[in-house]
Amino acid sequence: MPENFPDFRIIGNAPETEKEDLRKEMVGYFGEHHLDSLTEGQRQQLEKGELVKTPKEEEIIDLVNQKTNELMRQSGVEPFDVPKNNYHFVPKDVYLKIKPPGAPGAAISFDRHQAAVFNATYFRKSILEFATTIFHETLHLKSHQAIQLNKVGRDLEIATSRSGVKVYSSHKQNIEGDSHGHLDGLDEAIVGEYEKKFFNDVLQMPIFKDYRDWFLSEEVVKERKLIAKERRINEDEIFWKSKDSDHKCGFPYFYQRQVLNYVVSEIQNDFSKDYVSKDKVLAEFLQACFTGRLMKVAHLVEDTFGEGSFRVLGDMDVGDQDAIRTKEHMRIIRSRFKRKNKTD
Repeated sequence: MPENFPDFRIIGNAPETEKEDLRKEMVGYFGEHHLDSLTEGQRQQLEKGELVKTPKEEEIIDLVNQKTNELMRQSGVEPFDVPKNNYHFVPKDVYLKIKPPGAPGAAISFDRHQAAVFNATYFRKSILEFATTIFHETLHLKSHQAIQLNKVGRDLEIATSRSGVKVYSSHKQNIEGDSHGHLDGLDEAIVGEYEKKFFNDVLQMPIFKDYRDWFLSEEVVKERKLIAKERRINEDEIFWKSKDSDHKCGFPYFYQRQVLNYVVSEIQNDFSKDYVSKDKVLAEFLQACFTGRLMKVAHLVEDTFGEGSFRVLGDMDVGDQDAIRTKEHMRIIRSRFKRKNKTD
C-alpha cells in the first residue's frame, strides 16, 4: 500500500463508528483489498479477462502519477499515487460487461472505488490516446471525494456526495425521487483542460519519439489543419492521427472547455492585479477539484458575471449543445453585468 492516500470525507447520519469502518475499507482499496471495492460481477469479469500491462503502459502510469502529484502539490494538497494494480486493462467484450449503462466505450473511472478500467482492444491501437486518457481518469480519482453513509432502518446506504467539483443530490432528495447532479460539465472541463496541457509532457517521452517526429512533420501538420477546419475546432485540438489507418481524435469536452476558458479569460481581465495570467485563474478551479471547496471560484465567477452566474455555469452538463447554450448565456449575462456596473 502507498504511504499516502486520500482523506475520504464521510458524511450522513450513520454512526461515527460505521463511518470510520467505511473510511478504512476505502483506504484498503489502495492495497491487496482493491478488488473488494467492485461488485461480484465486475470482479468475476476482471479475474477472467484482465490483461497484463506492457512495460510501456506501466511507464505511462508512472508519469501520470508524477504529473498529477505535481498538480496536487501546487494546489496545496498532499499527493498520493494510484497503484498500478488499480488500473485494469481488459478486452473490449469484457469492458462492455463491466462499464455502467451509458458510460464511455473506452475508459471509465470508479472514483469511490479508486479503480479505472480501460478497453485495451481500443487503446493498444492508440497508445498516445491511452496516455492522455489515463491522465484524465487519474485526475478524477485524485479529486476530492465525499461519501454519504446513511442509516435507513437497520441498513446502511452509501452514495457519492461530491467528486471533484461535482455535487450530487442528498440522501433525502434521492429517496424522494429527486436524484440529480450539478457541476458535471465544469468538472469535465477542468480535468479536460489539464489533460490537454499534459499532452505536451507525454509527447516528450522517449517512447514516443518516432511518433512525435511523424506527428510534427509538415505532412501531418497540414492534415491536422484540414481536420480542424472540417470539425470547426482549433488544430491543436487534434492530438492523434494513426499512421496506418484513418483513426484520429481530439481532446474531449471541447465545448465545455470553451466555456471554462471564456470564464477564466473574463475573470483574468477583471482581476489582472491578482491573476497575472489565465493559468493562475485556471489553477483556482483545479484547486477546487482537489479540495472540494467551491466558495472562492464561485465568488470569482459571480464578481465577474453577476449574481446567480455560478449556478448557470454549474447547470452545464456534458452534452455539446448544452455547453454551446451555456457559453451564449454566460456572454449575455457578462454583457449585462458590465453595462450595469457602468451605470452604477
